[in-house]
Amino acid sequence: MPRRFYHNRIITPILGLLKQGISPEKIAMSMSTGIVMGLFPIVGITSFLCIVTSFFFRLNHAMTQLFNWLVYPLQLVLIIPFFRLGSSLFHAEPITVTVRYVIDSYRADFLETIHLLGEITLHATIAWLITCIPIGVVLYLIFKPLLRKMHIGVEE
Repeated sequence: MPRRFYHNRIITPILGLLKQGISPEKIAMSMSTGIVMGLFPIVGITSFLCIVTSFFFRLNHAMTQLFNWLVYPLQLVLIIPFFRLGSSLFHAEPITVTVRYVIDSYRADFLETIHLLGEITLHATIAWLITCIPIGVVLYLIFKPLLRKMHIGVEE
């Protein structure tokens, strides 16, 4: 089942794009961008980020979204490390925010809680920005030769 899913949902669409004449470089960039945008540490806006990035760089939107959705579980796993890295980068206190703390804080001082959560999220976003460029470059450098090999196979 996983192999069939992998082939039907990933390999077949990639081969289809290669047959349509989309360059391996453009597909590699779309895949890398989808993964990097999919790791953004704020849940719920990665699809929008993929749309904007795909439009701006003229990437294949469907491929970008596909890889964005594939890394969703990884996004959830990496949220806390991004928040910790962000607090470390800015020499902020380690994150000790719990659901109970947020609820109590909202009740005590709503605006201060919004400020604190905004600051923590900003730090995590900057941590993501610092890490996403090298991750994206490495992924692109891995995908590009693989897609060129697939492209040669499609042409034959």
